Amino acid sequence: MRNYEIVKDEEMLKNFLKDIGAADIDKTESYLVMTTFRSKKLTEEEKQKLGARAREMYLTKNLKKDHKGVFDFESALNKIYELEVPKRALTYNIGTPDEISLPQNALVCYISPNPSKEIDVALDHMKTTLDIVENMIHSGDPQNSKNQLAHHNTDFRSERSKFTRKVWVDFDVDIANIEEIGRKVLAGVIRTAVKTEELCLEPLKKNIFKNPKGFIIQSAGGVHVLVDKNCLCGNPNIFCEELKKWLETGGCKIKEIDFKSGNGYVPLPGCSQFNSHLVTYEKI
Repeated sequence: MRNYEIVKDEEMLKNFLKDIGAADIDKTESYLVMTTFRSKKLTEEEKQKLGARAREMYLTKNLKKDHKGVFDFESALNKIYELEVPKRALTYNIGTPDEISLPQNALVCYISPNPSKEIDVALDHMKTTLDIVENMIHSGDPQNSKNQLAHHNTDFRSERSKFTRKVWVDFDVDIANIEEIGRKVLAGVIRTAVKTEELCLEPLKKNIFKNPKGFIIQSAGGVHVLVDKNCLCGNPNIFCEELKKWLETGGCKIKEIDFKSGNGYVPLPGCSQFNSHLVTYEKI
C-alpha cells in the first residue's frame, strides 16, 4: 500500500457530517479533522526509532462553508481524502538502519464534533504573536523571539481545539472485551441507558437526560456516546458511575468511562481505525 488509507465508507462519513449539523454552522466556524498515530499501537522498536516523533497528532484539515455560505459535503470528503498522503511523507531516518514509516495499524482519523470559532482563533493567534513581538522589543537578546516568530505560523490546531461552540458532549466508554460482548449489543444497552426516562430502567433512572438526542459511535475499543448538550439536565458523572455498574453486571470489562467536559475528539465514522476496524455510528 503506497498511501495511507482513511476513508472506507463515503456515504456514512457524509451522513455523519450532516447529522452533527455541518450544514447549519456559521460561515465563521469550521470542523477540525486530524490524523493521529496512537502510541499504544506502536511496538517498542517503533517507539525507539521514532523518538520524539512518536507523538499523537499529525495532519489536520479544516472543514467549513464556501464563499457562498454553503457546506459542500463532497468538498469536505475531498479534504479528508487529502489526508491519505503517501507513506513516504511520514517516513523518517531515510537511508539508515533506523528508517521507519508510521504504521497504518496505528492510524486513526478524529473529528471535533463541536465547531471551532474561527474569529476567536484568529484573534488568539494575533494576541500570541503580539506577545512574542513585545518580548522581542524588551529583550536584550531578541534571537529567541525571532525564532518563535519564524515558527509561529501553524495550522492553528491548538487554537481550534480551544475555541469551540459546544454542541455535543461526549461519554467515552472503553471496554476491554468489546469483541466478546459485541458492539451492536453494547450500543443497544447504552441506548437504553441514555433513554431511561422513557423506559424506566433501573438503576439508571437518574434524570440525567431529557429527550435525549445524539449518536453512538462504535470504535475499535468501545463506544463514544455523543449527546446534545441541551439534553443534559443532571450530573453526567453520576451517569458514568451508574452506567459502569450496569455494564459490569452484563459482563463488560470496563477500562474507563469518561465524561469529556472540555472539547474532545471522536473517531470519524466512515473511516478506518487501526487498519482493521470501520468506525460506524447510529442515532440514539
